[in-house]
Amino acid sequence: MKTNPTPLVSVVVITYYSAAYVLETLDSIYAQTYPHIELIISDDASQDQTTSLCQKWIDEHRSRFVNVRLVTTQKNTGTAGNCNRGIAQSTGEWIKIIAGDDCLEPNVIETYIAFINENPNVKCVYANVNIYDNIFQERYLLPQKQLNNLRINQADCSAKEQFELLLRSNPVWASTIMTRKDVLLQIGLFNEKYAIFEDRPMLLELTRNGHQIHYLDIVGAKYRRHTESVQTVKKSVFISRLKQNQEDFFRFEYLQYYSPSEQWAIKYRYQKNAFIKKAFNNKSNSLIRGMSHLLDLIPKIYLRSKQ
Repeated sequence: MKTNPTPLVSVVVITYYSAAYVLETLDSIYAQTYPHIELIISDDASQDQTTSLCQKWIDEHRSRFVNVRLVTTQKNTGTAGNCNRGIAQSTGEWIKIIAGDDCLEPNVIETYIAFINENPNVKCVYANVNIYDNIFQERYLLPQKQLNNLRINQADCSAKEQFELLLRSNPVWASTIMTRKDVLLQIGLFNEKYAIFEDRPMLLELTRNGHQIHYLDIVGAKYRRHTESVQTVKKSVFISRLKQNQEDFFRFEYLQYYSPSEQWAIKYRYQKNAFIKKAFNNKSNSLIRGMSHLLDLIPKIYLRSKQ
């Protein structure tokens, strides 16, 4: 069957208190060199001006897109739920998710589609990002590691090998990923049990189901590090919740895929964290954190001894 050379791409913008930056995100989608785009904005119960700014922008720029939808909810559900609401409203063959404070490079979707047309079996593509200190200007560009030499990013790295690598680390930038919608539906979309730990579980499900993820050595997006992001507002609370999501995910969903020694280390870390929380009544200070870091050396030493 002949593939469509210009498939509809649904760009899903996920927002949460994004008023300060979302217009820049939307402008970067408007500026895409690829013409066949559907825009879905999914907001996770923001109480600032995010949705009103988005609606005004939509009214002024609607004609550029095949279709536009603004999706809202009364209850905050986390990133995974926000992504799923946006995908549910999409009609495109491909899904490109971007946070409401990041930006796409102008030619990224066109480059992805050209690669996909040359490689029709591709189900997921991703690329590099440029990381900026709050402002998307050259003087605020931060240094970053090169990803093109990583094993996971080599063309001959199979889905099975990628799965094994993703169990242990994740160098894939979520803001650059573009995936076929039917494949996302096949794997059950994003796992809402882990509300703010969304991208790595999705990648693990993709590769576990035999779908190789394909790396392009281009810059696909601009990623913003700033004091008003979800990651830094009430930072300690967010980090604690994210770590708990990660811990629960690997302990309850994926423990069986690790070696016996790695399973021991994962269980040890869980028991150590539970002990620290109970012993110090969920409090944290430099002494408690130092003790926790020292105890973390035990599984690291143990795993090294098993190599």
